[in-house]
Amino acid sequence: MGTQLEKDKHGICIASLKAGDSRMFARFVREFQDMVFACCRMMGLSELDTEDAASETFLAAWQSIGKFNGKSKLSSWLWSIAYHKAVDYRRKKTAGEALDETIDTLPTPQTASPESLENREQHQRLWAVVQQLAVPQAAAIVLYYREGKSIGEIAHILQMPENTVKTHLHRGRNELYNQLHAVWENDYVRK
Repeated sequence: MGTQLEKDKHGICIASLKAGDSRMFARFVREFQDMVFACCRMMGLSELDTEDAASETFLAAWQSIGKFNGKSKLSSWLWSIAYHKAVDYRRKKTAGEALDETIDTLPTPQTASPESLENREQHQRLWAVVQQLAVPQAAAIVLYYREGKSIGEIAHILQMPENTVKTHLHRGRNELYNQLHAVWENDYVRK
């Protein structure tokens, strides 16, 4: 990452964050809030729990920015914090509570074509199925395919060996295929 006086690709100056610059921190929150919320939603948290976990994520980031060493991307470091906060919130949930069904849905314009509505529906189904995967599989899938992280970055974020990440990706893809194949097969039979 060069010197800490340099800005990352999002225009965030690490040195300013470490110095306690509240305006830079506000920019940091604005820049990464969607990513943090997506992480928490991916973990199946309700909207209220997502907001709480996101708030705790940014508070933890503010408190520990001094420990950020620049060996990973700032976004990877923050995703790791969000992931662990979301895991903590998920553990707090009682077994009988339903998981929030909304996950990273795309807004649809009023003039959407039938094709775009079908794509949106398929997108929603995909992320609903991802949400039902085991937590490490869902996290690996989202980090790899949605966030574009490498196997090494995912291993660092999830604090597990790279081969374990590869196993979670493989199993997650297989489970996605099986579940989506069954859904699409049922849709085909109904038509």
